[in-house]
Amino acid sequence: MATAADPEVAAALDRFHAAAADLVAVGLTPVDGDDAAAVIRGLEAGARIASAAQVDLLDEVDRLGLHHADGHRTAKVMVRHTAHLSDAEALRRAKAARVARDLPEVAAAFRAGRIGRCQVDRIARTHANPRVRHLLVEVDGHVAAPMP
Repeated sequence: MATAADPEVAAALDRFHAAAADLVAVGLTPVDGDDAAAVIRGLEAGARIASAAQVDLLDEVDRLGLHHADGHRTAKVMVRHTAHLSDAEALRRAKAARVARDLPEVAAAFRAGRIGRCQVDRIARTHANPRVRHLLVEVDGHVAAPMP
C-alpha cells in the first residue's frame, strides 16, 4: 500500500488500520444486550467518521484539482478508479461532498459520527434538486440533528 506524502496523514492512516485490525482480532462478541448496544453504537460511529473522511477526501481532490494530474475528468472518476468503486458509490460520495460544502452542520454531524451515511444520502438526494436546495440550506441545523 502506498504511503501518504504527509507524515501526519501516513501515521494517522497507520493508526486507523491498526485499530481496525485490532477490532477484527479481538472479535466483537457482546456479553449481553446492553453491551451489544454499546458495541453497535461505537462501531457505527467509527464507520460514519471513516465514511465522512472518504467524502472529505474526494472533496479535497476536487477542490485542489488533483484528479487532472492523472488525466481523470473529475475527482469522482479518480476516486472510483483508484479505490475500485462502483459508479453508484463514487456518485454517492460526490453528492455527499456537495452537501458538505453547502450544509456545514450536516457535515460536522457526519464527521462526528452523529448522523450516518444513509441520512447523508437522503439529504444529498434533496440537495440535488435545485428548486428546493436553498430551503434545505436554510434548515441545515435542524437536518443535522439526530433523531432522539
